[in-house]
Amino acid sequence: MLTLAVLSSANLLGINSADADGNTGTARVLGRYLAQDFFLHAGIGLKQVRIGDKLTAVLDRWGAPITIQFVGSDAPQQQLIYQAERDTQIIVSALETVKKITVIGGPASSYRTLRGAHFGMPLHQVALLYRGLGDNTDSNDTLAYPEHGIYFEFNRGRLASIILVNPK
Repeated sequence: MLTLAVLSSANLLGINSADADGNTGTARVLGRYLAQDFFLHAGIGLKQVRIGDKLTAVLDRWGAPITIQFVGSDAPQQQLIYQAERDTQIIVSALETVKKITVIGGPASSYRTLRGAHFGMPLHQVALLYRGLGDNTDSNDTLAYPEHGIYFEFNRGRLASIILVNPK
């Protein structure tokens, strides 16, 4: 009887089933875990994965990514791509240590910066949140704050990605 209750609970929690996108319970649990760590710290990273962390530590904390890409020819880097939420991907770029964390999201993403910038926000609102941090105009599609280790990229005037690096 206890076994039946445990199996029923697992099914109710969705652990043993796939959702409409074909994600298993494990993928959904990983997505929920990653979504708990949703504040992006300029020049630092996330609570669990930070700029300067060893690549092996990232793999220990978050497990295998959905994809690994190799980019660059002079100093090739690995890009570990994680699906954090349905609407959010996290790309960790590293050689042996994390050099850059890119978070790409849509308006439904839970991820945001400590100053409140979130995906889908218009460029002028992000600029207001970060005013006083120095010259930030990189182009019509980017706000750059290299001395604070954060860049914002926009698509059609809306925040589409946040890039965290070591401050310059």
